Amino acid sequence: MAKVVNVDAQTITVEMNSGKQRSFPVEDVAYENPKVGDIVNLYKDEDGSVFIDLPEEEAIQKTAKAPGKGKKDKKEGKSGLGIAGFVIGIIAIIFSFIPFVNNIAFFIGIIAAVFGIIGAITHKSKGLSIAGAVLGVLAVIITLALQSMWSKALDDASQSFNEAMESADSQMNNITGENTDQILENSVDVEMGVLTMSKNEYGLVQSSLPVTVTNKEAETKSFSFHFEAVDGSGARILDDYIYANDLAAGQTQSFEIFQYVPDDKYDAMQGASFNIVEASMY
Repeated sequence: MAKVVNVDAQTITVEMNSGKQRSFPVEDVAYENPKVGDIVNLYKDEDGSVFIDLPEEEAIQKTAKAPGKGKKDKKEGKSGLGIAGFVIGIIAIIFSFIPFVNNIAFFIGIIAAVFGIIGAITHKSKGLSIAGAVLGVLAVIITLALQSMWSKALDDASQSFNEAMESADSQMNNITGENTDQILENSVDVEMGVLTMSKNEYGLVQSSLPVTVTNKEAETKSFSFHFEAVDGSGARILDDYIYANDLAAGQTQSFEIFQYVPDDKYDAMQGASFNIVEASMY
């Protein structure tokens, strides 16, 4: 037992039976309104800290401890928030690394941080409370960072897939002739000369229309072309084809088309005009 010899706003000083005096923070007093002259007992809590309480007979005569006012109960109640925050924080950290599940980790992390902060503010022993708050905040940060990274990865993959599909479609259209205009404008230069026609002594038609093909691409390409000869009304008289195989970048190759003209087309071909119906690139 000890006797209270001094009380101020922050500390209470007691004199023990040995005559020694010892000061305690006011928060370590487990009864209300301590006064000089009070006879008190010193108790050791589970964590080893010492707190002050009235002896039982004095507690009956003076103000009894109100339920929940005892230091031990107070500490246990408030330390529960710190423990809860720490446990929830660990769970949040684990979940934050799991795709989709980390949506839950975001909210669990917030709860852990709130519990930890409250526990740190209201409880003298702050270790677990601070750890729980830190784990909760880290879980939220990790969740947001990973979701941002995964979202960007998905966007990049989707963009790459779309670009690959567009490239495949473009290549297919190049092969099928759907991109004839683009090929003639950007990829190849085709120059047609003048058609020459005559009949030999046997009455056979001899004809030729020179064509020069130049690869404008920066890599080796092969090209095929469909030509037509049309009369003044736009009706097709004859058609012909050429295939330029493996032209290197900037390489030119010459061809002769419409070398075989039937006798009955001779007159019509003399006034014909010539078009490229379709161009393909491989």
